[in-house]
Amino acid sequence: MAVCGKGGAIVVVLLVLRLLQQVRTIGVDSRLFLLSLLPYPDANNPPAWDAGPSLFLAAELAVEHVNSRGGILGGYRLELVRGDSGCDLSTKTVTSFVEHVLSGDERVVGIIGPACSASGEIISRLAGTDLLSLINVHIAGSALLTDRNKYPFSFGMLVPNEVFADALAALLVKNTWNRVATLYDDSWLTAVGVSFKRKVSALTGYAIQIGSVVSDRNFPLPDIREASVRIIVVLVRAEFLLKILCLAYHENIQYPRYQFVIVGTVEDLKDAQFLYDGINYVCSKENMEASLNGSIIIDYRLFPLDTTETTDTGLSYDAFVDLYATLISKRSSNGSENSLSPIFLASSYYDAVWSLVFALNNSIEPLREMNISLSRYQYGLSEATRVIQQQVLELDFVGVSGRVHFDSSTGYVANRVVDIYQHRDGTADLVAYYDDSNNITQISAADFINSSFDIKLIPARAPLPLAVIFLIFIGVAFVLVATSHMLSIIYRKKKVIRATQPKLNQLGYIGCYTFALALVSYVLVETFSFDSRTHCILYHTVNTAVSIGSGFLIGTVCVKTWRIYKIFVSWKNPGKLISDPVLIAFVLIFVLGDVVVCALWIILDPFQLEERDRTEMRAENNTEIVVRQICDSNHYRVWFASLTAYNGLLVFVSLYLAYVCHHRIPRVQREFGTNSIIILGCTVAVTLSVGFAVYFVIPGSVNFTLEFITLSTLLTLIEYYFLAFVFLPPVFQLLNQLRKQRSNSCV
Repeated sequence: MAVCGKGGAIVVVLLVLRLLQQVRTIGVDSRLFLLSLLPYPDANNPPAWDAGPSLFLAAELAVEHVNSRGGILGGYRLELVRGDSGCDLSTKTVTSFVEHVLSGDERVVGIIGPACSASGEIISRLAGTDLLSLINVHIAGSALLTDRNKYPFSFGMLVPNEVFADALAALLVKNTWNRVATLYDDSWLTAVGVSFKRKVSALTGYAIQIGSVVSDRNFPLPDIREASVRIIVVLVRAEFLLKILCLAYHENIQYPRYQFVIVGTVEDLKDAQFLYDGINYVCSKENMEASLNGSIIIDYRLFPLDTTETTDTGLSYDAFVDLYATLISKRSSNGSENSLSPIFLASSYYDAVWSLVFALNNSIEPLREMNISLSRYQYGLSEATRVIQQQVLELDFVGVSGRVHFDSSTGYVANRVVDIYQHRDGTADLVAYYDDSNNITQISAADFINSSFDIKLIPARAPLPLAVIFLIFIGVAFVLVATSHMLSIIYRKKKVIRATQPKLNQLGYIGCYTFALALVSYVLVETFSFDSRTHCILYHTVNTAVSIGSGFLIGTVCVKTWRIYKIFVSWKNPGKLISDPVLIAFVLIFVLGDVVVCALWIILDPFQLEERDRTEMRAENNTEIVVRQICDSNHYRVWFASLTAYNGLLVFVSLYLAYVCHHRIPRVQREFGTNSIIILGCTVAVTLSVGFAVYFVIPGSVNFTLEFITLSTLLTLIEYYFLAFVFLPPVFQLLNQLRKQRSNSCV
């Protein structure tokens, strides 16, 4: 009994009542009852929509015409049972079902309604089980009700809400709208907005720039104007629509610069006054008309194209409207009903009654073959319900709402359309309609604004002068590294060079070369254009090279400091010399850690070409969006911070070892340069901290040049730090000794 979803007590009640049904005396009655489930006004628990009284009058009118027609339903008289379904997931729907179908004196042979999606899903699920089976013809629009496995006995008189999203997407493509915002509330139109967004995201070259929720505290029209939106899709109920139109009037968001696309019926406009964001907005009906002018309205087909044709129900649409209006006027004048107003759904609800009547009438003979008469038919006779279901699917008649023929795959009326109107000078002109074959058929000329713009895709590139400056600095660093390396090889037997541990220095020089080449590559990649695939591959290459180069540099400094520490300070094995192969192996392990992180980065979060910012460029007769593109990964800064933290840990270890050696044995400072290592460690740590603090607060998607300057400066400084504190001091000492030797020889 998963039909109730929740509420075990309800399940027990249903089972008990089902057993009572088996023993209830079945008598012959000349009456057949239809249960009408609609939302009614409720002061204690107001529904989102309470048009029940108006719609029930349409059902009463249909029942009256059925009974007066004669020759139908085998002589049985049709009567209505009035039930309150509410308009949400409340218990009203289940309560009415239990009260009137399961435990009532009336023998209900079918259900019409509800008119709201949430309550429609509940009743369709209940009546869709073999245990409680009944045919249900509703006027809800939930796309969920198209599931024929869950709701086999549910049939809809309207188009499902999904069709509105299809119509919006078709208009978007037909008119090349690509500056679109959506405004939606918590009504049934929310599902339309979600579906529309999903469809647009699947279209190449289209996007919804802003999707905002409308509430009593949020009407984001000023934000929409700042975002240069031109098409505003409005998916809200009537009370919010009035406020949006009023605010649009005061904010001058009007046609032809902007165009509203409104889904749903636009009811009669009226004066409005409301307080929003501390401002009291007042609008007259004329102000509202001015905001609505030029708007596109997508709505159910309110009436057949030929309103004078006599239908299979015996009425034309015009005749139905006259009778319905008269009935409403009569009920309103004697005060017997509240919340009465003629609405277009009335014709569909009228035809819902006739749909069940025709299906039941056509089922008389098939049911008689099963020894079941209409007077003995009730809920739970699943085989009989399937007979009536088949007759519903075979229906094909013309009603006052249009042709009625149900699609077996969706359960909704087939070949129904949504109409597209344009509001001009106080009237809504039918300009096109959208059918279920995904076509927009033009009826008359429509004035759609040109919201399209030229998209100019340009890669995000660093300014060439900046690139030249960084290349000069990197070139100087490269020359200094090469000179230092050459002199260390030529004078490798000199004491000052031997003290720098030259074999380990070779790894450091490899790191310097790799780091410098990576920096050059980075500047070139950020300055010049490549195809998107090459650009992103080069990005990964640069990052990997920077990581490997820094691994060699920092790893070399770390193991050299460790060797000094083991010789002079370690309390376990003081004086023990760690061999070069062991230290080289440790450096390679450090570098391997960088390689692993980079490999994971490439595999798990590869670079892709993405839009980083949009800039609207206005010209006199043209508008274009300049889209800057850059290779980026989803978690670029996280990966880069991970590599920096890994290498920063090695810097911290080196700094600690050098500090201990420096303070315990002064001779170490003079002969092995621990003082320089301390300064290097502190400088690198401070630079990395400041650099990445700046980098992480830069909105890179907005200011690409500032991001480029920050990273380039940071990496260039690291290269120079190692030159200044590790590789160049021994060379300067060597050159100083050579100069003194020449001076002495001359003397």
